[in-house]
Amino acid sequence: MLDSSWRGQVISQTRTAQIIVVAMVGGCLAFAAIAVVIRSGDAAPLDCMPVVTYAALAMAGAAVVARLALGVVLRGAFRKGLIAGEAAEPSIDDLHRLLQWLQVRTIAGGALFEGATFFLLIAFLLEGSPLSVGASAILMLGIAWHFPLPGRTAEWVEHELDLAVQERRLGR
Repeated sequence: MLDSSWRGQVISQTRTAQIIVVAMVGGCLAFAAIAVVIRSGDAAPLDCMPVVTYAALAMAGAAVVARLALGVVLRGAFRKGLIAGEAAEPSIDDLHRLLQWLQVRTIAGGALFEGATFFLLIAFLLEGSPLSVGASAILMLGIAWHFPLPGRTAEWVEHELDLAVQERRLGR
């Protein structure tokens, strides 16, 4: 169980991650609104093949795959650092490592989706394909999915600290 000083640090870091996610989603929504307003004054979508839209969709797919791979790679790297500790009980350094992991995972995962979202919206500006707007909305939901909740983050930290202590005892 996290004591009150540790819980305060978890809440503080969670708040920071929340602000970052809200800023990412807000930036995407603002650009989407601007793109829709600018494009609404233009003619209908282009009649030619939407090559830029297809390229943006491919990038969006690559971003999703990269996000999944990034989660596995980051988890392995941070877990090795966490298990390397010598203490039989979780330390404040362990807590800081986990909170750093939370920040890196939130920023990197959201940034992958954010870049693909901007590319899709640029494709919409160029070609007017509604497919671009729909896919960007899905990716914005993916960014919002990274929004951490304090209670769940505290539970996650406790769980990860317990696992680290168990693995230290097993000598991994």
